[in-house]
Amino acid sequence: MDLSEYSDVPIGCSPLVVVICSSWENAELVQFYCSRIMKKNSDFRSAVFTDATERSLKVALPYLINGVTLLAATAPALNLLLTKAKDIISFDRCCHLVFDDADVVLKEHGESTKKLFNFYQESVQRATMGNNFIPRQIVACANHWTKGMEEMSSKVLKNPSIFISSCMESAIYGGMKLDVRRGTPEEMDRDLLEIVQSKRFSRTIIFCRGSAEVFKVEQMLSEIGATPILAHNPIVSDLDFTTERWNHAQPGSAILICTDDVLERLNIKNAQTLIHYFIPHHSKYDFSYRLSFAMDNFHLRASEADRPETHLLITKEFNNSLLTIVRLMQRFGHVVPDELATEAILSFCGKEVRKRSLPLCETLKAFGFCRNMKLCGLRHVILSTLDHPVVPQNGIVRIRITAVRTATQYYARILKHRNEKNQVIDMSGSHFEVSAQLRNHFRDEAQRKNSVDGNKVEAGNIYAHRTTDNLYERVRVESILERDHQGIPIEVTVISIDQGCVMSSFVKDLYEIPDDLKNSAPEAIEVFLVGAKPFDRNSNWSRYSVDFVREKLMSKELEGRIVLALSFTLWLDPLHERKRLDGVNSSVVVTDILKDLLTAELADNNEEHLVKLYHLCETGGIELPNYSFGLAKNKSANPIEPSYAFLPMNEETQVELVTTDSPHQFYVTINKFQDTLRSLEADIKKQISKCKHVTYEDAQLGSFCLVESPSEPGSWCRCCIKKKIVEDDVWKFQVLFVDYGDHTKVPLNAMKSLPNQFISRLPFQAIACSLYGVGPKNDSGGWTEEDICFFTSLTRASDGFMHVWHAQTKFKEAVKDEVTNGSHYHVTLLNREEKEIPSLAQQMISKNYAISLENEEDFRAIAKVTLPEALRGMG
Repeated sequence: MDLSEYSDVPIGCSPLVVVICSSWENAELVQFYCSRIMKKNSDFRSAVFTDATERSLKVALPYLINGVTLLAATAPALNLLLTKAKDIISFDRCCHLVFDDADVVLKEHGESTKKLFNFYQESVQRATMGNNFIPRQIVACANHWTKGMEEMSSKVLKNPSIFISSCMESAIYGGMKLDVRRGTPEEMDRDLLEIVQSKRFSRTIIFCRGSAEVFKVEQMLSEIGATPILAHNPIVSDLDFTTERWNHAQPGSAILICTDDVLERLNIKNAQTLIHYFIPHHSKYDFSYRLSFAMDNFHLRASEADRPETHLLITKEFNNSLLTIVRLMQRFGHVVPDELATEAILSFCGKEVRKRSLPLCETLKAFGFCRNMKLCGLRHVILSTLDHPVVPQNGIVRIRITAVRTATQYYARILKHRNEKNQVIDMSGSHFEVSAQLRNHFRDEAQRKNSVDGNKVEAGNIYAHRTTDNLYERVRVESILERDHQGIPIEVTVISIDQGCVMSSFVKDLYEIPDDLKNSAPEAIEVFLVGAKPFDRNSNWSRYSVDFVREKLMSKELEGRIVLALSFTLWLDPLHERKRLDGVNSSVVVTDILKDLLTAELADNNEEHLVKLYHLCETGGIELPNYSFGLAKNKSANPIEPSYAFLPMNEETQVELVTTDSPHQFYVTINKFQDTLRSLEADIKKQISKCKHVTYEDAQLGSFCLVESPSEPGSWCRCCIKKKIVEDDVWKFQVLFVDYGDHTKVPLNAMKSLPNQFISRLPFQAIACSLYGVGPKNDSGGWTEEDICFFTSLTRASDGFMHVWHAQTKFKEAVKDEVTNGSHYHVTLLNREEKEIPSLAQQMISKNYAISLENEEDFRAIAKVTLPEALRGMG
């Protein structure tokens, strides 16, 4: 970058180059490498802005006001900067706007990115109106071609130059049609012949495993009168002649049968139909390279008839790569059938079970999911034989923090444990026993000279590490850092199993210890704080957040309620530091670490953390106690399972729309049950004085309670707790009114316990629905406020009362609704009192507030369809 080339750009403090990154780590890397490249240029100044908080803004502004050449930032952080400090920083001097990991930025930070484009367009317009010429360039780098990338290229960029090095991404960009067929070998053969006959005037390539399979397919095709070209042995085949024959063949006779070992020598790019009779299991490159044989037909907005096709023929025994097929279908925009999705999950679990020798993924433990299972390499399933808890399984623990690894992952020693019988067990003495055994062992001078033989050092071995001349601690080897010229380890990474801290150590400082010391349980157990994830959808905790927690917790004694225990790991919620008040038998919370992280804008709520871990435990055969006040209860003491109102299929049901989020997410109640609901709520009102207030420990996500109606004071309604929120430094709870479908936020003292008799007496009445046959008219694929307001207005009469609608159920989602946890229906709504246009959908279409999606497949594609949870994050 030659700064002299920008001499005509107006002087100012705004950057010439803005790089928008997917995470704070990437932003820091971009700044580091750019500064390193430009270190000889004294005029080059760079800055990084990584999180959208007022705290970071105050730190950054004094530096930015002096001017920078390059600014690297995340999308939310840059959006805050341009909003709060628009008089200082803008795009007015921005010559190069760069999106690093653009596919991830658009997916994770879509709203922030849209606002950034608006800021950019405003800046371009200002420059156009003035006399200054600002050269403009937008560069987007991505790993995958996604819907977001397509929208950016068509709606934001003007005639962009697009370079794609991946054959797979080129196929997705070019709109290649994917067809997956699965059956027996005989069915696979019939499918092959059917496709070839239906594509008789297409240029078709069939990919096979080897020469024997090539001859088999040739024989099959000869029976239907086809004369294919063969290319299957690089030694025997004249591949140049084969290519020439292909290029001169008429479309009706252009059928090539080949194997992967000849592909690189075939110069073919104009195929229209690809048939994968065999799919390579171990080489993603081979499969991707096959798609390049249709590259001449890849066009961004090709017509349906011009789009090339690829057909995958797989047998039902094809399980090793089933998950890869599912990922492929998702990338090509297919809705994955539930049966195939389930089999893919089972196949994935089978592979994970074979990782018995590997530890459970720390990201999975910390957040309930791992964003990149393919590259992680660790285990992602919980197994009862490996993960059965050897630490207290429930109750209240008092711990001392010995190491802070991340904002929510710590190592600690258990000092006391209050169990389900309310017995307090003192566990503080075991550490001193281990220390005494180590001191006694190394009093013998011969033992102090018994250092480890480097040839025997392996990851997982336990030794003693010398910290000073007379002090030793137990450590486990994690990895080997350096070897000598003979390959013998000389430096390793170790973790202190009694402290939890990780360090490097020379092998000469490691000593053998007796088996009883090796087999004695670690004193430092792993502890996870439940319910938090990195701020701004980052995948890792920022250094500031880790330092923030370390300063608050290191060496402190904390108290936490056990909500999950596996092996040597505890999950605690809540986790408090308490201070006992002098003169009274009471204590107060001085540190609530989750609340402090949320208040400081260092973390976001992770509401599904425990839900996902519990699901993994159940599938792995781990029995979970009923956690309440930290005490385990008998299984029979579980709260009663609720039931949910439903719409009968193939019948017309009178309903009222009670809550509207959009035409694809609204809630109805069945008219004939309204009197029963009113009677139930009248009885709740009579009993409300006997209902206790909900405690913080009881206020768990998914639990039920009673909340006073905002519209009818004195009337109490059944609710489900959906979210915990810190607001004005106080915990609040978002609750769903399960009989009406709307939400409200309430403090803890506004919730009362819901007796089981009022749960079992009547199913929860709010039924989640989508309006069948309509879609949003705007290109972004979302409903506007104007659309939603019009839709809501149609549901009510001029006097404000709700219309009675007749609901006809078209189909029911295969999975439960994420909000109500009951079924989700796609319905047609008819107003029998309206004579001209009784259908609510047709009214929206006629007034141009929606488009018609008469084809059921189109409607299913645009409506909300949820895949099984286990498939998420596997791509």
